[in-house]
Amino acid sequence: HVNDSSDLNLLFLGTGASRSSSRRAQSAIFLNFTQGPSCLLDCGSGTLDQFRRELGIENTIKKLAQVNLIWISHRHWDHCGGLLSLLEATLEARNKELFSGDNRDAAAFLRKQLQLPTFASVPKEEPPLLLVAPRCVLDLVKASIVCKNLRTEVLEGAKPRTYHAGISLTSVRVTHCRDAYAVVVRHGKELLAFSGDCRPSEALSNEIKCRGQSYNTRILIHEATFSDEHQTLATAKKHSTVSEAIHVATTANATALILTHFSQRYLALSNIASTIQKRIPIAAAFDGLRLSANELVLFANVSKHVESSLAQLDESSNFFNRKRPRSQDFLFYGDNVNKTQKNERFIHSNCTTLSPRQRCIERRLLAFYRLYAPEKLHDVPKLLPLFDRSFPAMNAKLERKYGQCILDPSLPDDDNDNHDNDVLDDDDDDEKNCLTSSLSDDNESCSSADDDNCPVSIDG
Repeated sequence: HVNDSSDLNLLFLGTGASRSSSRRAQSAIFLNFTQGPSCLLDCGSGTLDQFRRELGIENTIKKLAQVNLIWISHRHWDHCGGLLSLLEATLEARNKELFSGDNRDAAAFLRKQLQLPTFASVPKEEPPLLLVAPRCVLDLVKASIVCKNLRTEVLEGAKPRTYHAGISLTSVRVTHCRDAYAVVVRHGKELLAFSGDCRPSEALSNEIKCRGQSYNTRILIHEATFSDEHQTLATAKKHSTVSEAIHVATTANATALILTHFSQRYLALSNIASTIQKRIPIAAAFDGLRLSANELVLFANVSKHVESSLAQLDESSNFFNRKRPRSQDFLFYGDNVNKTQKNERFIHSNCTTLSPRQRCIERRLLAFYRLYAPEKLHDVPKLLPLFDRSFPAMNAKLERKYGQCILDPSLPDDDNDNHDNDVLDDDDDDEKNCLTSSLSDDNESCSSADDDNCPVSIDG
């Protein structure tokens, strides 16, 4: 929960890397100063949905109306994919709030007519929403949204810029991709730095150290995409590990470190528990985390136990590991009826409109492979046009390989009832009825011309 006594409040809307999962959404951090403006750091796909999920629709409209600045670290989709939808919702929410200006004008007119005292506390017009992002992201926004209440600025490393209500931003170039930046946000007596995606940056740590001397609170939010055991991957993909993020925070003299942007391969980072005894509070963020600056020490202690418990759960249970190897989604075996039926329904659902002849060939191929080669069921959509085009030649190849072949599609099925469900029938007798043990002597061998017309051979 947010502590109202603190000026700096954080809401982590997404803490995952690359694609979203059931555990972590793409990167987005909502930064709110109690006595100042609100900012959004990065805006991955689904950020608006995360707002609504965490705050509800009414509170989301109120919070979006308070957003004055959106800062995008770099061009990758998991950091800017939700920008267009969130911009539209933010501009709409701000317009609803500013609509009360018409009422203020009417109230001022009535006070003048009735000679009532005016109030100096009448709020002034809100400044336009500012979007700071790489040039390619701004080009996409300008091509999609036209609004006079939106001001854009190209993201580049420069001197500190002071924006509305005294908030100051300094962008720092980092190593990740072209036009990738970190940011240092200063307001009041608090400083917050966000690394974006990057390798450990000496420039970022120097910026925090130099400009943070006069600030009581110096919080670093640093990406930790990979654990220490995947150091090679982190270097190759230009990301950081947990230990590297801790080193940057220690070098920068930060008062607290929050880790985010975790690879979806991890349910939890088990080495958080071993690094928590460092001299600064270290915590791992999760989606929906809300905390203020003076709650970081307490949250770091809680995070240590939470991460340790989740790591043990990940090792002892596969409940969260919902992804299966790709091969298991398509290879099903005859001893598992449910999987076979699922696979065959998948094949039917992905087929285009078939002619009656093609549908007949498909049913008989499925029945044949279910009986003699269940692992080849996924090849039926590829083989179907070949059998349709050169049925005698392909059928002869089946007989040479398996000693059996399928009935000619011009001949009727032995069971004409409900052809669409024949493929899902598990009775071996019904399957065998769809097959013939051999062809007659006249049709036993295929002509060489037919063999030459066959575009490919069956490897299954």
